[in-house]
Amino acid sequence: MFLVGCTFVISFFMPFRFVSLSTVFLAQLEVLGEEKAGWARGSHMAGTTMIGPALAATLIQATSYTQTYWVIAALFLLTMFMSRLVFSQYKGQPTRSPRALTLDDIRAQLVLIGRDVDLRGAAMVDFTGQAIMMFYTFFIVVIAIAQLGLGTDQASGLVGAQGFSYVVAL
Repeated sequence: MFLVGCTFVISFFMPFRFVSLSTVFLAQLEVLGEEKAGWARGSHMAGTTMIGPALAATLIQATSYTQTYWVIAALFLLTMFMSRLVFSQYKGQPTRSPRALTLDDIRAQLVLIGRDVDLRGAAMVDFTGQAIMMFYTFFIVVIAIAQLGLGTDQASGLVGAQGFSYVVAL
């Protein structure tokens, strides 16, 4: 239950990471060229749906679940400390004084989602797609082992296959 609670809390902070990385990438898109627009999403999905699960499964097999979680935590810390170095390589817009985010700003954005049919539809499609993908990724291994009688290697391969097909579709 503790792990579920931690995962729930962490999920609130994940958008900070994705938004900042996307912002840096989009700011550099003019320099990189539009033909590389899918590169960031493709590389992110390759890491989270193909390479990451394979490495985690290998690490769990070689060590234990506990040690694997500690390695993952250390990698999160490493990326946190490396972010200043990586982000300093990119030149952003001319420096302006940062605008303070207020509750009124957040409320205005939520109202905009409520009023704009196209924006609301796009948000729902993205939300639904991400929810289905996370549900699949989380439960497919257990379902494949318990219900289909697959071995752990075959069952975990389903996550990699799903990730590969997603990246190819991008």
